[in-house]
Amino acid sequence: MTTETVISPYRVSTITCNGSIRKQDEIEFKVDLTKLYDGMKVIEMHSDDIGFIYVMDRDGKNEKGIFPRKKRKDSKKKEETTTYRRFDNAISTYYKLRDGYFPSVKIFKNGTIQMTGIKKIEDGEEIHQKVFDTMKIIYEQDSSIFSSPLIYDNNTFYVRMINSDFSVSYHIRRKDLHHLLISNQYQNSCSFQPGTYPGVKLQYFWNPVIGHKNGCCNCKEAKCFGKGNGNGHGQCKKVTVSIFESGKILITGATNFEQINEAYDYICNILKEHASIIRKHYI
Repeated sequence: MTTETVISPYRVSTITCNGSIRKQDEIEFKVDLTKLYDGMKVIEMHSDDIGFIYVMDRDGKNEKGIFPRKKRKDSKKKEETTTYRRFDNAISTYYKLRDGYFPSVKIFKNGTIQMTGIKKIEDGEEIHQKVFDTMKIIYEQDSSIFSSPLIYDNNTFYVRMINSDFSVSYHIRRKDLHHLLISNQYQNSCSFQPGTYPGVKLQYFWNPVIGHKNGCCNCKEAKCFGKGNGNGHGQCKKVTVSIFESGKILITGATNFEQINEAYDYICNILKEHASIIRKHYI
């Protein structure tokens, strides 16, 4: 049996992006979601067109089109019901970008657009533009839906989150890995509570300005909560690396690929260097 450590490349599992149908600084913008729902049209899921294939109103009572995911049975009801979460201040939709690819798009009453289930950042940028184009057509048909004219502002588009996953070729002694990460050698912020979560959670603090690519927060001049942009003291960006006994590993909460790459390289080096300690052996 081979003891060579093999680690797969990471795979992007999902990207969440935000955009808007208003200017970045227009804070008083409002959308009449009831009228917007009435004005929205859906396309056939299996047509050659691209566009909305499913739309649900803000109350979750009315819907148009075909829900693209499998339905589940509610334990309290005999009929099958969708488990799509509704938002009182948003219209929830699925958008067909190409065959078999239906990201979720929410349009909020302040004009914000949230896109989830994106595979590439470029896809998010494309959906942002196309949703705006559709809203512009609706505006031209009934301007009363919107409090002011729509203006496309590419600066409103940004990545909220990139999640990824990969695996190592051996099973992991999670307790030993946890002890290693919080040891004097690494001094990482890390938790392991198997009663509530099965993975070792490494909080990787990314800060290319004052960091040392070791996942540790080096902020001294200002308090740091891991919610910054990585630009100096008090501005670390926290990325979570979850390592499971099976060898499966998740990197979540990143907002760019530089953060993922750094966290990936860091944990991979540890998994290789300390394989003899954290590898789980079976008799």
